[in-house]
Amino acid sequence: MRKGAFLIIFFVFIGFLFSAGEIYNIGGYKVLRLSGSPYEIGLSYGKLMRKELEKEKNKIKELRALAIGKTFFLFRPIVKTVFNGKIKKKSRMVPVEYIKELKGISLSSNLKLKDLLFLNFLYDFAHPACSSFVVKTKRGLTFGRNLDYALPKLDLGNKNLIIIFEPTEGNKYIAFSFLGLNTPLTGVNEKGIVVEMNEVPSKGKGYDGFPPLYLMKMILQYSNNIKEVEDIIRKHKIHIGVNFTVLSIRERKAAVFEVGYNKVKKRGLKNGFIVSTNHFVSDLKKGLPLPYRSSAKRYLRIKELVEKRVLPEYILNDQVDISTGGKNVLRDSVNNDFTVQSILINRNRVIFSAGSNYSPNREKIIFTLRDFFSGRIRGKIYSKGALTYQEKKYSLFLLSSSKMDSIKDKLKVLDDIYFSEKYLEYYVVKAELLKRIKKYQKALEVIKEAENNGFLNDNLLQIKIEILKKKKRKKELKEALSKLKEMRGAEAWFDFQKVKEGWDPYREFLW
Repeated sequence: MRKGAFLIIFFVFIGFLFSAGEIYNIGGYKVLRLSGSPYEIGLSYGKLMRKELEKEKNKIKELRALAIGKTFFLFRPIVKTVFNGKIKKKSRMVPVEYIKELKGISLSSNLKLKDLLFLNFLYDFAHPACSSFVVKTKRGLTFGRNLDYALPKLDLGNKNLIIIFEPTEGNKYIAFSFLGLNTPLTGVNEKGIVVEMNEVPSKGKGYDGFPPLYLMKMILQYSNNIKEVEDIIRKHKIHIGVNFTVLSIRERKAAVFEVGYNKVKKRGLKNGFIVSTNHFVSDLKKGLPLPYRSSAKRYLRIKELVEKRVLPEYILNDQVDISTGGKNVLRDSVNNDFTVQSILINRNRVIFSAGSNYSPNREKIIFTLRDFFSGRIRGKIYSKGALTYQEKKYSLFLLSSSKMDSIKDKLKVLDDIYFSEKYLEYYVVKAELLKRIKKYQKALEVIKEAENNGFLNDNLLQIKIEILKKKKRKKELKEALSKLKEMRGAEAWFDFQKVKEGWDPYREFLW
C-alpha cells in the first residue's frame, strides 16, 4: 500500500513539473492547449491559470453563500452541510478521468476540489437562457449559438476561455468555457461533432441525475458521429430539462435532443433548419411550466430570420423585439445584455466573440479547426463594431446600479442616465422597480407613458397584469389580457394568464 501511494505521489509530482500545456493569446482571448493523461491535463490547467484562479476564491465563496443565503440564519449551518453533501453525491456520477482532471487543477492551483466541483455543477442549479440554430446552406450546415448566462455578483464576460483538450484516449476537442471549468458550454471535436446545451425550466432537481456539462465532455471525447452522440445521451439519465443541439459537420446531419425526467426526444432538421432555446417543442413539454417569455420570443425570432434567409452572423446580433418590431437590448432579444459568448461554426471556420457587452462591440476572432487540432494555433481578429447610443445608455445604467441595494437609488440613477431620451428598456426597468416597492399607480403611469410613445410591449403588459391582479381591477385586467393575447399571437406558450413568474430569476441581481 505504501509503495502504491508513493508511486501515485511521485507520478503526480513529475506531472506537475513536466505537465504538457501551453497558453496563447489571440486578440483579447486566452487559449489553453492541454495534453496528456487526466492528471497531466489538470495539472497544466492549474499551473497555467494559477494567478487567475487564485483571484476567484472569494467569488466562489460568495456564490456558495448565495446558494444558502435565503435560508433562515439559524438553519444555514444545516443547509450548508446538506448542500455540500449534494455536491459530493453528484460528483460520484462524474467519470473518474474527469475527477482526476479536477484533482490536478486543485493540486496546482491551490483551489479546493469541492469548489471546482461546485463551479462545474453551477449549470445544474442556475438558469442560463441561450439560443442556438443549425441552418442548411449550399455548402453544408452552419451552426450558431449565443450563450446568455448571468450569475449574481460575478462578471462572466472576462472569464472566458477557449480550451483545446488533447487526451491520451479519445478525440481532441475544443471547449468554449470559463475559468475554473474543465467542461464545455459549447464544443467541437476533431471528427466534426459540435454540441451545445440550453437549460429548460422543469420540475427536475439539479442535484439528481447525471451532470449535463460532463455529458457534453464525454460526447466530444468519445463520439465520432451523430449516432454515437445519441447513444451516449440515451445511456445517461438527466433529471433536469436540457436541450442538446448537435451537428455532425462531416455527415451533414443535425438534431436537437430534448432531455428531461430521464426521457429523450429527438428533433431533426425541418425545412432545412432547426432552432433551440429554453423550452421543449416535443411532447416532453406536457405538464411543465410555460417557458420564459424570452425563450419563446427568441425561438420565434430566429425561426423568422432563418426563413427569410438572413445570414447567420446577423441572426446572432439581432435585437428586435417581436412584440413591437422595435429594437430591444434586454434579455428578450437574440443578442442581449446577458449574451456572454457568440459562436458561429461553418464547416472548418469558427468565429468566436465573448465579453460582458453586446456582440457587435466585442473583438471577434476567426480561426480554422484544422489549425487548432494540428497544433498550429492561430487566429485573426475579425472585427469590432461600436455600441449604439441605446446600448451605451443601458450598459451605463447596469454598471452604475449593479452594486446598489436600494431600489430608490436605482430609480434615481435610471432617470439621471436617460433624462429626456427614453427607450423601451427605460420603461420596462422603471415599471418593474416601482412595482417592487409597491408604487403601483406610478408604475401604471409609466406603462401608459410608454404606450403613448409607442414602446408598449409584452414585458410592460405583463407587469401591468401583475399589478392589476394585485389591485383586483377586473375590467382593466380583462382588457390587458386581451391586449397581451393580441400582441402575442396564437402560440400556446404565449398564454400568460397561466404564467406565475414574470421575470427570469437572475433579474433581481441586476435591477
